[in-house]
Amino acid sequence: MFHLLSALSLLLAVSALPNPSPTPTRVLAQRQEPSLQASLTYASNNPAATTNRQANPSISPELTQQLAVAATVGDRFKIIYDQGPDYWKFDFLPNSNPYGGLTLGRGGEVVLANKKNYPILWDQGVSVSLGFMNPCGMNTPHIHPRATEFNIAVSELTLPLRAGFVFENDFNLEFRVNISQYQGASFPRGATHFEMNPNCEPAVFVAAFSNDDPGLSSIANNFFRIDADIINSTLGFPREISGENIAQFATSIPTPFVVAVTECLDCCGIPY
Repeated sequence: MFHLLSALSLLLAVSALPNPSPTPTRVLAQRQEPSLQASLTYASNNPAATTNRQANPSISPELTQQLAVAATVGDRFKIIYDQGPDYWKFDFLPNSNPYGGLTLGRGGEVVLANKKNYPILWDQGVSVSLGFMNPCGMNTPHIHPRATEFNIAVSELTLPLRAGFVFENDFNLEFRVNISQYQGASFPRGATHFEMNPNCEPAVFVAAFSNDDPGLSSIANNFFRIDADIINSTLGFPREISGENIAQFATSIPTPFVVAVTECLDCCGIPY
């Protein structure tokens, strides 16, 4: 957890980003106008949607190999230093990340800085992501197999973000929380967890991880990659999802960032 606490210095700069929307004046139940276009980009009233800066540098396989075989940490930092200042900082704007570290879906997107695309993090025991959530957007249930996560809401919100996790079989009650601006919640390494924006405006969160390569496994997407007969048995041979249509059902599962919760979608006028 020391690395997670040290990562908060990185989060201070991120929290200074512009709010993704003006101060809300009405609660969710009173909002009826559509707020989200049916596209794979975050909402157009998010400043990050139209801001363009120089892209983060592409990390070549040759540079990665040099860092991997460096004899000492000092040698590794010298290699990074010699690349120049563009390699010493990381831009979390999605438009600045054409070379990886970006997860995109209808419900928003998340940009991850890890040792692969920001090599100064190599062996530092920390990585950080910035999530841009569309109205009603959800980061679907997933796990990080190698890291504990500390997630902080940084944008002004009408309603708090919804989040929760289930730890393991021995204690499988859901830890369910609401996260308002500048509040955070921790998700233990390997725990199944999610984040959901119940607002009709975009939201932004920052997440710090206790590993420079936290990993990501989306539960629904990867569960249905298992052999159909195994899934059929696991689900108790359901009638609606049978051994014959599991493969077809799996193709209908959306990418991890989705728009979700019918009550929110109805209030915001978002089709589903």
